[in-house]
Amino acid sequence: MQVTNSQPSFTSIYRIKNTPKNIKEIEEKVLPMYTFLKHEKVAVFEGDNPFEIVFDVIKEIVADSNHASKLWLEMNAKIHGQILPDSNMDFLHIISSNKDVQDFIGYITKRQKAYENKPIKRIKEFFKSVLTPQERKDLPEHLQIMEEASKAYNTEREEYQKFLNGKDVVNVSSTQELLAKMLTEK
Repeated sequence: MQVTNSQPSFTSIYRIKNTPKNIKEIEEKVLPMYTFLKHEKVAVFEGDNPFEIVFDVIKEIVADSNHASKLWLEMNAKIHGQILPDSNMDFLHIISSNKDVQDFIGYITKRQKAYENKPIKRIKEFFKSVLTPQERKDLPEHLQIMEEASKAYNTEREEYQKFLNGKDVVNVSSTQELLAKMLTEK
C-alpha cells in the first residue's frame, strides 16, 4: 500500500472585522510576522469584493460634487426609483501565500482587461469613464453616473463570486487567530 501526501494547497481567504484596531495589528504585527516566517506574499482588501472600494469612492465623488453626503445620494436615488448597491466595508479580506496572491492578481488583471475594449482601460481611468455617463433624460446627471457605476459594480460582484468558486472564506475573530491560521496553512 502506497501513501501519498495529497493535501491541496491552501485556497482560502481570511475574513476579519474591519476595525481600526484590527487594521493596525494586521499592518504592524500579522503581516510582518507572516512574511518573515513564511517568506510569502499577502494581499488585503476592504469590503465584500476587491471592487467595493472603487464603487464607494465613486459614490463619494458624486456626492461631493453635489455638495452632499453619500446618504443623500442614496436617498436621492431612491426618490428617482434607483436603488444603489450596498457597500459593505465591514470586513477585511486577507489572501496569503505566493500562489494565492498570484491567482488574485491574475483575477484583478483579467477584470481590468475586460474593460479594454470599452472606454475604461485601467482602474485609474475607470473613474473618468464612469463619470461620463450616457445621457438619460429621466435621471439627473449625478444619477446617470451612478447608474453606470452600479452596472459595472454588479458585474464585478458577479465576477468575484465566480473567482471564489472552490475557495473557502475563513472567518476569524481576532488577529491572533488570523496569524495562527496563516502560519499553519499548507
